[in-house]
Amino acid sequence: MLDVPAASAEAAWAAPQEAAQTMTLADATIFLRQQFWLIASAVAVMLAVAILYILFTPATYVGRAELLIEPGKQQALWQDNGTVDLTIDNAQVESQVEVLKSERIATDVIDKLGLINDPEFRTSGSDYERRRAVLGHFENSLSARRVGQS
Repeated sequence: MLDVPAASAEAAWAAPQEAAQTMTLADATIFLRQQFWLIASAVAVMLAVAILYILFTPATYVGRAELLIEPGKQQALWQDNGTVDLTIDNAQVESQVEVLKSERIATDVIDKLGLINDPEFRTSGSDYERRRAVLGHFENSLSARRVGQS
């Protein structure tokens, strides 16, 4: 193999003293002055892209609500060990979720908020066709679900 003295191997890996430099604040200022137009143009391009995105992206509304479903009867059911059982069974919760997704609730919301005249929902056709189209769009955008086992 290649026989290299230990002293010369260490010298090969060590950085020369004149190559080690420190960067000062004055050096950073000089760099920023030299690259000013490049930095300014990159910021201007990103700002223009952001403004175009805001101008051409349609505004949409996203709403979120959490409901607490309580038992219909507010009677405490005492168990043998003296604790109160106010639990609701799964069938009750699932039926309440289905009521929230029902067509009757959806039409009440559409009427109350006047969504037939809203530009996001507006379509052409007879009054019945417009109402059905708005209802379809609303129901496709609506989701109701149970969160975990709560």
